[in-house]
Amino acid sequence: MKLPYYLRLCILLFFGWVVLYAGRTALPVLLPALAREWRLDRAQLGLISSAFFLTYTLAQLPSGILSDRWSPRPLLLAGYAVQGTAGLGAAWAAGPGAFGAWRAVSGLGQGTYYVTQYALAAGAVPEGRRGALLAFINTGMAAGTIVGLMLTASLVYARGWHWRAVLGLLGATGVILAALMAVLVRPGSLPRLPAAPAGPAKVGWPLTAAAFLTMYGLYTLLSWTPYYLHQVHGLCGRDAGMWTAIIPALAIPGGVAAGWASDRYGRYPVLLALLPVGGLALLLAALPGLPAVVAGLALYGVAGKLVVDPILVATVTDTVAPAARGRAFAVLNLASSAAAVAAPALTGWLAEVTGSFVPGLMLAAMFHVPAWVCLSYARNSHLRQGTQ
Repeated sequence: MKLPYYLRLCILLFFGWVVLYAGRTALPVLLPALAREWRLDRAQLGLISSAFFLTYTLAQLPSGILSDRWSPRPLLLAGYAVQGTAGLGAAWAAGPGAFGAWRAVSGLGQGTYYVTQYALAAGAVPEGRRGALLAFINTGMAAGTIVGLMLTASLVYARGWHWRAVLGLLGATGVILAALMAVLVRPGSLPRLPAAPAGPAKVGWPLTAAAFLTMYGLYTLLSWTPYYLHQVHGLCGRDAGMWTAIIPALAIPGGVAAGWASDRYGRYPVLLALLPVGGLALLLAALPGLPAVVAGLALYGVAGKLVVDPILVATVTDTVAPAARGRAFAVLNLASSAAAVAAPALTGWLAEVTGSFVPGLMLAAMFHVPAWVCLSYARNSHLRQGTQ
């Protein structure tokens, strides 16, 4: 039996995230190799990691405006092709400057995907299945993180591949998937919508702040955990990548279960239950001893940002008019992207200054307190307006 178009679209968008996150999370595993080849310190490695997210952040609002004003499909296809081509360019970069520049171009291309794919999905998925199916799409981030961490660790540290070959493989896969999307995503997936004002007020500052505060923790872990396990706990590169993959592996069932629960019991009750658990997980990861770190990574997989994010998206989808969704998603992801820019560089700088990754992890954990307060305020505001 042929699947409905909205299910086929969700599956394709899922694999879109798999490829993007595989390329995105390969870099943390490759940091030791880059540091050896180009003699880079931790602060310089943090800047290379943040270069991607700087342009990724800058692309958010223009992507939202263009998606609402015309159509998300052409923007999605162009951005995906650009990021794949940039991945190939990074594979052949002659030095750290060129490498950082190609990473910045990749961030610009990937910066169109969040807005456009959620706009397409929100317009196609029936309302009663929205939480669960948006969570399913979002688990592509987790699956891609597993692929990026484990594939890169296995190929580079177990099979002896050069890091350039891994990045070239991932870049070529992105170009191929862009061509596949051009064939399978319908030109009329969403009707052309008139321009409509959307900004922080449409999303609400509490949700925007919560997106920033929770994303900071995720990219503190994803950017530095492989390096941290290798340098501090003495794990080989392959094992460091595999232990880090605990986060996305557990986020896949956790995200689907949380999405289903949010459809059944409401968005805010689930969000408010998840945030304290995510903060506790980051505190565990900061403790000495590998067992505590692994427990923290596992707990963060169950209740961290990869689980929280699709529920935040579903909350915005429920409350924002279709003509403004592109820009509303852009505002939400702009806040998340700003944290993804700050977390790698600030955590690297703190580690360089203090000689420890503990201050960076503690800061990420503490951010969950104001995030919980923001979501509590948003929930109370909705209750006062007669909605939940």
